[in-house]
Amino acid sequence: MPADYREAMVKLAARGAYSTGALRVLQSFSEHCEIPRSTTGRITGLKRVTHTKGVIICYHRVGSGGVPFYSNLDPRIFEAQIRFLRKAYRIVSLDDLCRELDSGGPPTQAVAITFDDGYRDVYRNAFPVLRRYGVPATVYLTVSAIETGEVSWYDRIFAIVMKCRADTLEFDGDPLRRFTLSSKEARLKAATEIVTTLRRYPNRARIASSAALEKKADLADAELTDRMLSWAQIEEMQKSGISFGVHTMNHPVVGRLAPSERRHELLESKQMVENRLQKPAVHFAFPFGSPSDIDPESCSLMPQYGYRSAASTVWGVNTHNTHRYLLRRMGGEEPSLSLFALRLRWLFLNQQPAPEALQSLERAVESRAINPEGIGCEPGCGAEVKHA
Repeated sequence: MPADYREAMVKLAARGAYSTGALRVLQSFSEHCEIPRSTTGRITGLKRVTHTKGVIICYHRVGSGGVPFYSNLDPRIFEAQIRFLRKAYRIVSLDDLCRELDSGGPPTQAVAITFDDGYRDVYRNAFPVLRRYGVPATVYLTVSAIETGEVSWYDRIFAIVMKCRADTLEFDGDPLRRFTLSSKEARLKAATEIVTTLRRYPNRARIASSAALEKKADLADAELTDRMLSWAQIEEMQKSGISFGVHTMNHPVVGRLAPSERRHELLESKQMVENRLQKPAVHFAFPFGSPSDIDPESCSLMPQYGYRSAASTVWGVNTHNTHRYLLRRMGGEEPSLSLFALRLRWLFLNQQPAPEALQSLERAVESRAINPEGIGCEPGCGAEVKHA
């Protein structure tokens, strides 16, 4: 079955379930029971829910147009999502969710809201909604972008490709690639492929290759300015109850960092946020966030650096068994409220094992935590927790 046809059928099913009230029945059932599944997706039984289950929703921006080109969410849809979440779930802060996961918590469903990077659209379009409904959220800041006001390297790549005046673009990667830029969709695909390729490079090689590509481009400053939060806006949001975490200094692929670079990206970024806001920054989000973007040593350093949690971008529900430095999240930038609601309720209902790549990473982190030659782990850091 073609992917676009399958997606159309999912959207149709979501609208039907939302309009008929079937989603409410699904939620009521998922509050008490869960369906365990094997790694192949096969149902293995039915279990009663006995602990807190938490879904962390990941947004980037609320709005459309310009940087970030890969992210678009109508502010009206976002407000509808918040209204839905307030009515259907307990919305908690990331601090409270971690507390509940640590203690085992009551058998309830909780939702925490997060934003990656620190785009200014969060202040303009999301913050008024969060304040109006009294909803907590955590914004993970890419610190260098906030300090300088300049967007990060991957946003610059997207801007280069989206605004290229030529119909083709040559990328001196390995191998050499030539992209045809015949439509907006083709440009988005080309930019995504270039960024994906660069994510596999060692960090210094990625920096050099990005700089070489940028030299070929005629990139207007207007495309790149006024896109990130200012510290004044961040302080205003903090006074209204919004929390701030860390998303590294320069948004590198953490798993590609040299040891000499790791402290700068993980610790010095945290110290800068804390100095600016005069408040501990104890939550971290891995840039890009797939298991292939994360290395065991960086996870092992989290407690030593004073972090309480770290989030990936692997979809899933978090429980007391979830590794605190490899929390799972759900993307929130869905085009319709019904699809957003269906996917959230499906997550709560299904007890899906973590992907093998994530399980392998968890095992590697645990091995470092108990290995006297590795990085130590403080009690309660989450690395010693068993996994389902």
